[in-house]
Amino acid sequence: MFPGSEQLRREADKCVKCGLCAPHCPTYLLEANENESPRGRIALMQGLASGQLSATPALHAHLQHCLTCRACERACPAGVRFAPMLDKTRDVLRRSHPPGWQERFGLWWVAHRRLWGGFTHLIQLLRAIGLLNILQQSRIFYRLGLTSLQRLVDLVPPRQPNPRVINVTSAHRQGRVALFTGCMGQVLDSAGVAAARRLLNRLGYEVVIPSAQTCCGALHQHNGDTATALQLAKQNVACFEQLQVDAILYLASGCGAQLSEYASLPWEDGHLQTQAETLIQKFNDATSFINTALTQPKIKLRPLNARVAVHESCTQRNVLHNTTNTYALLQHIAEITLTPLPSNAQCCGAAGSYLLTQAARANALREKKIAPWLQDPTDFIVSNNAGCRIHLAEAVKANSPDVEVLHPLELLERQLEID
Repeated sequence: MFPGSEQLRREADKCVKCGLCAPHCPTYLLEANENESPRGRIALMQGLASGQLSATPALHAHLQHCLTCRACERACPAGVRFAPMLDKTRDVLRRSHPPGWQERFGLWWVAHRRLWGGFTHLIQLLRAIGLLNILQQSRIFYRLGLTSLQRLVDLVPPRQPNPRVINVTSAHRQGRVALFTGCMGQVLDSAGVAAARRLLNRLGYEVVIPSAQTCCGALHQHNGDTATALQLAKQNVACFEQLQVDAILYLASGCGAQLSEYASLPWEDGHLQTQAETLIQKFNDATSFINTALTQPKIKLRPLNARVAVHESCTQRNVLHNTTNTYALLQHIAEITLTPLPSNAQCCGAAGSYLLTQAARANALREKKIAPWLQDPTDFIVSNNAGCRIHLAEAVKANSPDVEVLHPLELLERQLEID
């Protein structure tokens, strides 16, 4: 028994163990192991909450293997909320079985966005002068047991030019919006942020990117560090609550999913929770916002005779329920052919920090995901999730180096006609 176990058991009791979720679970499909299925994990959590099971390494591993893709929630006829149960259980396990120093350091690091930005700029500099290639060839990261760091270095994108900012004159001003970039958006998704900013400027919106914002907290929440996730939420609420903006736009669907559920965090202060609930009404997907703005013909787009596969991330499908936005946005481009990425219902394996902490499983899931696309590749792949996009791009580059994996706003911005 542990604090909150009774609430967890009540939620778990809603699960009738019908197994309808199993065909939708990536880890169950990967191993056909009942302990790697949603109902299997719920049974493990029930046993832990009731004191019938102890937190053995095997139990801990089965729960850590879950990607929190939430496909099981989408499929469940009883409406079982799997993710909150898993987050709570991981929080308990984290206290009794603290993670290794690499995970603790990594979560601390992303919560300090300036440190993350500095690391990225350092990697980009080392890459530019050729020193990074020498370090990688020496396999020094592997020799030091820093395989996750090596993986992270590989994910850092090339340096992007500074965004071209278009002044918004009062004559065509439509409003003022803020961009939520979180801990990594300005770095891992810098091209998408720049594209969003230019598109919004052209549509008449002044764009602000407040420096006081921080990580959305999703990585901490799903790794069992609920206390830090709440602290980050408080910082973001304080940052954005004081802004006079019409909307707060996010580019990454993973951040959007976390932001949309801020009100369900364990707020101790009712006033702060009310502030969070009010702020949630201003959060919006940048893709959806710009698509709506484009219904008024204010800008011209060049046609693009190309086939584009649309990746629907798990957070779009199972939490935000807004998979149609990307298709609607890109249909503003004449001559374009849009098609869903095959196996969109299955997680690609990125899943926040999963591609670092469970690299072998993440790669196996990605190979299953990308295999059907390789039989009939398209000219582009677009995805609203930065982690998924980078994870998929590695496999795409290895097989089809000419195919780009982009944020949909990047592709749209490229087609802008310059006045």
